Amino acid sequence: MTPGWDHKSPNELRAVSREELRGTGLVRFVSRKVVSATKGTDGLFKVVDSEGEHWNSKKILLALGVQEIFPNIQGFAENYGRSIFHCLFCFGYEQRGSAVAAILAEGPLGNAQIATIFAQDARKFAALVKIYTNGNEALATELSVQLPQGVEVDHRKLKRIFKKENGQDLGIEFDEGPGDTLAFMAHQPLMPVDRTLPDQLGCEMDPQTGIKVNPPFYSTTVPGVFAAGDCCSGLRSVLMGMSSGSCAGVGIARELPAGGSTA
Repeated sequence: MTPGWDHKSPNELRAVSREELRGTGLVRFVSRKVVSATKGTDGLFKVVDSEGEHWNSKKILLALGVQEIFPNIQGFAENYGRSIFHCLFCFGYEQRGSAVAAILAEGPLGNAQIATIFAQDARKFAALVKIYTNGNEALATELSVQLPQGVEVDHRKLKRIFKKENGQDLGIEFDEGPGDTLAFMAHQPLMPVDRTLPDQLGCEMDPQTGIKVNPPFYSTTVPGVFAAGDCCSGLRSVLMGMSSGSCAGVGIARELPAGGSTA
């Protein structure tokens, strides 16, 4: 869903973007983890990195992304992003015309309404969609009340996900009974924001989107602190991250000469 970058590696996009920024002569990249960030009595932010180096700044932009917490299923991580898709608007079209696909209905998809919506999305690309509740029989019963055409429910617990010998299909092994063969699976893992730095700085959090920000420049509830990208958005995509980062950059650029706040 990033124009001009379809089927290209995110690493390539990041590398090109960094080179363009280096060309301005205004940017320095430091590949270290920030272990603490606080505001000093002099009004400057005090940042300490993983090598113990101290940095002072007038503004901070938090672009933390999110963590992805995968289900405890053997083989899930190895196939995530390849044959297990978190979004059926970003992925799945290439698998159109498939025989069978599946939805793993737990975490964010662990309720009947959302799981059914995802199943209907997957039906655009597969003749049959199975909703796996991974041992949640109550959810399976709720889903079974009114299933869309071409959708089935399986309450069995998943034991293993693996690539079939053809290198394309996914094999599913359950704790009991026969396995399944799928063209693809859809699942959204839990995606919490690491609260370490926002909490140190005193930023308010939103339970739905992460760090609480104010439009249009993505300032947080702490003057001088901005946030951008997945850490402050309920709609997580590369384009949304680019947009919020651009707006936050404008806000910071406006504040720096004046020494005030655009919030």
